[in-house]
Amino acid sequence: MTDSKRAAPSTPSAHLLTAALWGITTFAAVYLLQGALHLPGLIYDPAARIWLVAPAPTGVQMRFYSDLLGATLASLAIAGLRYRWKSPSPDTTVLLGSSLAVLALDLAFFLSRVLSALRA
Repeated sequence: MTDSKRAAPSTPSAHLLTAALWGITTFAAVYLLQGALHLPGLIYDPAARIWLVAPAPTGVQMRFYSDLLGATLASLAIAGLRYRWKSPSPDTTVLLGSSLAVLALDLAFFLSRVLSALRA
């Protein structure tokens, strides 16, 4: 088959799917990197009722809000940029595989932290 027969014409739904897959992949990658690299982020201490910036929470402090906000903003920015970028539709199967691979890494990282905390 030639490339012209293999490449499907770019439709609005395929364009939206591509942007969504880019956003999902970005969300998963940024969320994983923030926790794995201990990047400084907003941490809430419910006992003291204060917000602070630190690389990792201690005690009852929570970092979930900062990680979720950072990953969401990054994914919305990338999905918006990809949606505005008018190019031929890429192979969505490869994009879907990439998204699922990064999500699997997130799940493995999360489970490793939970299971190590249970063992200790």
